[in-house]
Amino acid sequence: FTVTNPVRVGDKVTGHVKYKVTGILNGQEFTTLRRYKEFTLLNKTLRNRWPGIIVPSLHEKKAY
Repeated sequence: FTVTNPVRVGDKVTGHVKYKVTGILNGQEFTTLRRYKEFTLLNKTLRNRWPGIIVPSLHEKKAY
């Protein structure tokens, strides 16, 4: 999986940033856009479901 290309959706006040996620799943390449908060939820879920495994930390949220 790769996460690239942060893009602002909407204006600076009410908008948000989406990241391009590209990967291969079951032999098929895919591309999707995800918000930062979806990464934080995934990170929290992985840590809660499998305590003791190494889950990489997320970078700080930045305003673009």
